[in-house]
Amino acid sequence: MLLFDLGFSLKTEVSEQIDALYLADGPWGLDYLDDKATINEFSIDYENRDYVDNVFEVDRNVFTHGEVNGNVNLFRHILPGDQTLDVTTFKFMNFDLTSDNAIELVVVQNDNRTWENRLRIQIPPSNGENVSVELSDFKDANGNTVNITNIKTIVFSVIGDYTSFKTFSLDVKNVSFSKTSSVLSSDVFNIEENNKLINYPNPFSERTTIVLPEDSDLSVIKVIDLLGRVVDYKDLGRTSNKKIQYSHPNLNKGMYKYI
Repeated sequence: MLLFDLGFSLKTEVSEQIDALYLADGPWGLDYLDDKATINEFSIDYENRDYVDNVFEVDRNVFTHGEVNGNVNLFRHILPGDQTLDVTTFKFMNFDLTSDNAIELVVVQNDNRTWENRLRIQIPPSNGENVSVELSDFKDANGNTVNITNIKTIVFSVIGDYTSFKTFSLDVKNVSFSKTSSVLSSDVFNIEENNKLINYPNPFSERTTIVLPEDSDLSVIKVIDLLGRVVDYKDLGRTSNKKIQYSHPNLNKGMYKYI
């Protein structure tokens, strides 16, 4: 059984004042300045989810669109009140995203962190693709990673140039936290972790050296963006010293995984 909203009121015979108690699950909300954004629509809907063991599903989907000059923050408190979700057993945050703008995705945990030093990651525009973000990929203002043990709020931010208004549309569905990626199979990540692939320099601008766990007659690389799309696939040839060179085909600046 799922219970999302509960409310009741109390009234006595000696007073017209009604005391109301209302409890709801963590809500979706919008945060913006009136002179920096205009919201044309903000709607929330619920659809049946296939609940899976070892996955935390966030119920309710959200859609909003309008115009932004500064920034619009679409946020979701994961649990009611000031509760936080324990994510020590989870590795990925997953969701379906439709957005005509790049999104800054922020996770807020209960650690007294300032907003200026928020934990964030950039998500490119998406046309309904499923996105899986590794929690270890979030970085603070100085580019440092932080061990995320709990999450209180997630935020999808559309950021303007503070000069002119631009239209935006943001549709977020099927948010969940899981041990494995919803884009790539768990076997893929197990192979990557067990083989302990490393590359240097990392990050790199044009070329990097990948160190293999053993010599190989055939080396093939598959490069995947944060939306799970294969952006490069090529034969790197034979290696005799466990090192191979990789040059990317003019990929956009960003974060990628490789197999």
